[in-house]
Amino acid sequence: MIKQQLLLLIGFFMIHPLIAQKVDFYEGEWEELLKEAKQKNLQVYVGVFTPHCESCKEMDRHVYGDKEVALFYNEHFISYKVSVHSDLGSFIVSNYNIRSFPAHLYFSSNGKILHQAKGKIPVNVFLEKGEEALSPSTQLYTLRQKVDDGEDLSLNEYLNYTLASYETGVMDHSTNDKLFTLLKPEDLNNKKVKSAVSQILYNSDVNSEAFRFFVQYKPLFADIYSPQKMNKIYRGLAKNTLSSSMKVKDIQSFEEKMEQLKKVLPNTIALRMAFSYEPRFFLSMGNDEKAFLSIQNNFRYIQSKPNPSELNKCNDWAWYYYQHSDKTEQLEEALKWVTFSISKQKSFSYLDTQAHLYYKLGRYQDSENVARMVQKHYQETGRDTKAISQLLSNIKVH
Repeated sequence: MIKQQLLLLIGFFMIHPLIAQKVDFYEGEWEELLKEAKQKNLQVYVGVFTPHCESCKEMDRHVYGDKEVALFYNEHFISYKVSVHSDLGSFIVSNYNIRSFPAHLYFSSNGKILHQAKGKIPVNVFLEKGEEALSPSTQLYTLRQKVDDGEDLSLNEYLNYTLASYETGVMDHSTNDKLFTLLKPEDLNNKKVKSAVSQILYNSDVNSEAFRFFVQYKPLFADIYSPQKMNKIYRGLAKNTLSSSMKVKDIQSFEEKMEQLKKVLPNTIALRMAFSYEPRFFLSMGNDEKAFLSIQNNFRYIQSKPNPSELNKCNDWAWYYYQHSDKTEQLEEALKWVTFSISKQKSFSYLDTQAHLYYKLGRYQDSENVARMVQKHYQETGRDTKAISQLLSNIKVH
């Protein structure tokens, strides 16, 4: 009796392909694959890989071989692996904004692109992407076609479109603005809304509907999002707002936008932004004096809790004035900036800058002491010692 049951069980597994242990990948030509997809009324999943892609190998080991993934994808899709070096792979990469691998694309049985995802993704997310590809309300390219045709989307469709676009590295700002005209404050309690809104804000500027919504309900945002998330939003808003003015070197536009940001951003964050962006802008305009005054005015505001980027900026600004200024006042201020960085983080790059500034200020003994320490470290770590050795040679002359 037991023997018969075992034989029946073995037979069951043999005749039921849905009990597969891994995703079945079609081997053959694209045209033949589409014919089979039509006959079986299935969609097509395409995984694009590169030969030496470790993330692609991780997908093979841990995702394509997962039982649940195999059941779902074998039931709903004909799956196809494509090398980036093949003709089809090259076509996909050039036409669908593929920048990282593996890439995941979903097509209809007619070969029409429906949905897309990228990178090494875990089992649960890979299943979610497959489910999204089956529904017109979540298919990226179906929603994009509706947008291109001038159709209005529902709030949920706008959310789906925004999140799917963002995941593939595309941000549709005009469509995002339409989303915010439908959004209500209470919607921020929804997890999907929170995710979409934070991503949109991080990629927006002060002229967007997203920014206006943010200003209007700023206290609510502070209650919902963590301080870390809020700081990320602030940084994104500042970067996106100022980058266009910095690119065209428009002083009036830059100063107006900086003032707009200062009115909205918390004071300490606004001053830190000014410390980073104002000097870069004025230096790009060739206005070293105005850049210097900006650094000098804002330096005190970053001293309480400087982040690594700000410490690097202190060093960068100090090195710039070492190279471009002979004014004692500016050189002494530059020495303060880099010395502050050293007090927070002992970096030999910072000490290198300090040694050069000591030299230019005529403090030769201080310069030599620091330069020898830097030279020794560079020798021990295999770094180029030419510049610091030249400094020591110059010191000997004095």
